[in-house]
Amino acid sequence: GRNVGEMHLWKTQVGHSELDAWKYPLPGDDYIFMIERIVIHLDGQPRIVRLNMPPDPHRSTTSDHIAGRGGVFLDVQFSDDSEVLSFVSSSRDHKVAQLQVADPQSGEVRAVYREEVETYYESGYSSENWRVLPERNEFIWFSEKDGWGHLYLHDLQSGELKQQITAGSWAVLDIQQVDVVSEQIYFTGPNREPGDPYFQYLSRVNFDGTGLVNLNPEAANHQIDWSDSADYFVDEYSTPTTAPVAVLRNKAGEQQLTLEETSIDALLDCLNW
Repeated sequence: GRNVGEMHLWKTQVGHSELDAWKYPLPGDDYIFMIERIVIHLDGQPRIVRLNMPPDPHRSTTSDHIAGRGGVFLDVQFSDDSEVLSFVSSSRDHKVAQLQVADPQSGEVRAVYREEVETYYESGYSSENWRVLPERNEFIWFSEKDGWGHLYLHDLQSGELKQQITAGSWAVLDIQQVDVVSEQIYFTGPNREPGDPYFQYLSRVNFDGTGLVNLNPEAANHQIDWSDSADYFVDEYSTPTTAPVAVLRNKAGEQQLTLEETSIDALLDCLNW
């Protein structure tokens, strides 16, 4: 960011004004914030491994920043054994998304898959929807190339498409869980069920695109909170005209118990007064 232009703001007041200045790139500037990717090893003698690649623009596939709320490093994924580091490099204009895998020990980087669009590539609704599965030599990729946001299964070595997982005139919003053993994906999305197209539901689909099922039978907007084991989830649902209800379901969508029902009788009495 040393070559990035500065933005200035004068604070007007009685007496001497104060000048506030910070780095702030503008459209058309030659220089923007860039990031260099490194791995810090803490086992034994601490050491730093720099990935063998040029600096990346300060971009993620879901925002203009590589850090999300709470300081989460976006578009970065370690394998369970930490031997494979996967990440997506986004171009300054968000038209190019490049999936890459790196060796955290040597810093070697291999380009896997590249998607370029005419407008703006976005990988998810609130977080990125791509997943690398090294143990299967596959990765799940999100794309709007058929006009709707859907999931695709690719070969991790060649990058070639193996299977379109979801399809239709509706969109996947967020991948919530990936069960590699059962080869199933849990995700939220709207517009597939009849009724209000803005209501979000939790669905499950097999890696091969079969077995697509809605896990929320109620015609409402559903918010999902998973247990640490991912065997259960809290489903809180409501509509603009009905009060929220919170229930506990297992991963098959079967209701285990009702946690809370909200009463809005006092509000309705007030409105009918």
